[in-house]
Parts: sequence; C-alpha cells; structure tokens
Amino acid sequence: MRGNPNLTIGEILTMKPSIRKPSLSVTAQMAEQLRRAFDGSAWHGPSMLELLEDVDAETAAAKPIPNVHSIWELVLHTAVWDRAVRRRIGGQTTQPKGKKNFPPVPKSSSTAKQAAWRKTVSWLTRTHADLIRAVSALPEERLRDHVPGTRYDISFMLHGVLQHELYHAGQIAILKKAHEPPLLQYGFSRSIACTGYNKNNPVRGGFASNRYGFRKTQIELQSSPAWSGSA
Repeated sequence: MRGNPNLTIGEILTMKPSIRKPSLSVTAQMAEQLRRAFDGSAWHGPSMLELLEDVDAETAAAKPIPNVHSIWELVLHTAVWDRAVRRRIGGQTTQPKGKKNFPPVPKSSSTAKQAAWRKTVSWLTRTHADLIRAVSALPEERLRDHVPGTRYDISFMLHGVLQHELYHAGQIAILKKAHEPPLLQYGFSRSIACTGYNKNNPVRGGFASNRYGFRKTQIELQSSPAWSGSA
C-alpha cells in the first residue's frame, strides 16, 4: 500500500478517498489546443480569430509584401484545410491542389467587398468549429488509423493541422504589421502616422511621442527617412 506505512487499520478505514478530476482524453486535449489556436487563450499570444478581429476588407486583400499571399487568401486556405482534415477523419480521400488549395479572393465591388470579407471569416469559423466537433467525438483508438490517401495516421494529421493554423496566424500578424503606415509600425498614434505630408502642407509645431517614449518634432517627422508621403 502506498502512503504512510505506519497507519493503523482504523485510520485507513476512516480515510476519505482523494477526489481527482478525470483527465482529458488525448483527442479532447487535441480539440482544446485547436480551439485555443483559433479562438483564444493560446499560450503563445493572439489566436487566429483575435488577429482577424480588426482586419477590414482592404487590409485583408492588400499585399504589402511582394510575391506573398494576402490575409484574405490565407484565411481561405486555412478554411480549406480545416475542411479537408474534417473530411479525412470521416474516411474521405481529399488533397486540395491549385485553386482548391488557395482559392482566389472573390471578385466584388468596393461596396460589397466588406460583406464578402465577413462571409469568408464566417466560413473559416464554421469549418473550424466543425473540425473541433469531429476531433472531440473521435475515439482515442482511432488516432492510429491510417489517413486515406496519405502515409500517416490521424494523430500525425491532427498535430499537423494545429501547426498549420499557428503558422498562418503568424503570417497574418506579419502582414497586418507590414500594411500599417510606417510611423504606426514604430508605435506612433494612428492620427500622426496617417496624417501624410506634401510640399503644400504647412509645417506646424508640436511633437509626437510613440510607445517607446521617443519624441520628434513635426519637422523631424516629415524629414525622417521613414516618412513615405501621404498615407
């Protein structure tokens, strides 16, 4: 018997059993990690959905870094693979390629673009919720099942889709930062960063402070190499 070997029989009989919360199954733990990566409370920082909260259609469609996917394209791609993994759990063979892997951003007028962007985020949210439900309901013994059309099992795939989520969330964070006006990237207020300057603007006095405590006069701001003209 574990514990104190000097206990009497009477003491042992009167001991209260320790109450332990049942441990989560492996699949429940995976489902929780997928939820955290997408919805929030992630250990590393902002989740996918938290990063997208303040992204509008213009920012989502922008390509501030040449030859890379936009935020909108990454969101569509992430939804594609959440759906693909969900279908693979159900026994389907699926391997998105080409435009099915990275669907094109839907063409829409400027007035309809914001609605189209909200629809894309809503689709991602639904597909991710479907994936989490499927993983939560998955019996642990199925984790070693072979995934149709691949060389790996379900456990490997679930770890992979979690990594995939975080990988693209990191890219989205970088694209958001790259799309900001130059001074905003250094912590100046949006009113300062987005003011813009051209030769017809009068130079006014005063100063601006960013979150790092640097103080620059308006003239210094306008002559700084980081100043790239009107926003």
